[in-house]
Amino acid sequence: MVSIAVAVFVTQILESLGHFAFSRDLIEEISAFEDPDEMKEAYVSMVEKMSFPAKLSVLISWFLGAMSGGFISSLMSSTNKVFHAKMIGYIYLFFTILTLLNIPHPWWMWLSVFLIIPASFIGSSFIPAKAKDSEEPEIIEP
Repeated sequence: MVSIAVAVFVTQILESLGHFAFSRDLIEEISAFEDPDEMKEAYVSMVEKMSFPAKLSVLISWFLGAMSGGFISSLMSSTNKVFHAKMIGYIYLFFTILTLLNIPHPWWMWLSVFLIIPASFIGSSFIPAKAKDSEEPEIIEP
């Protein structure tokens, strides 16, 4: 749960920074609506109006969010770090697909689903293998 929370937090922070940098005026338009249906329609039109760098910043935030979730799950896991990172990747992938289904995105943003699992795996690779205990006897195989 902590890993997913960190992944979502990192994604939200990076998306917010990207929107602030590239599409601040569009965000202000959306925040003026109070009705959820009007807000969703405004968000759909915002995605269409966003520049390419703004859309790319969303993909980068998704990638880094999945990577941070994989990193945290590996950091917290005592065994099988890659398995836990992949599980976080699958959960994050599920939420990414829900987002893509709920709000129409350009077709090329759907390609990001192929980056989620590798991103969580990359995040887990930043944690080195557990150092061997010096008191543990070394097993020599013939």
